[in-house]
Amino acid sequence: MEGKRLSSRAQDIVSNFIEYFALEKENGGPLISLNGTEQRVADVLSVTRRTVSKIKRKTRRASQSNKITAQSESTETKRPA
Repeated sequence: MEGKRLSSRAQDIVSNFIEYFALEKENGGPLISLNGTEQRVADVLSVTRRTVSKIKRKTRRASQSNKITAQSESTETKRPA
């Protein structure tokens, strides 16, 4: 994979992940239950759980929309010229 320069915000996010996982290593395991995915993401990124939930909903809607579009395109029949 070719190297890519990250924005300072992206570098901050990577730094947050490094710090969080180091804390988990020191703890001997997850700081929050693995079932608490949204809260874990929020903690790693230093954002609220509400922000994570909004992004998750937005991503899910976009994914569903893309699936519907792909399905309708694959079921369309071509008309003879």
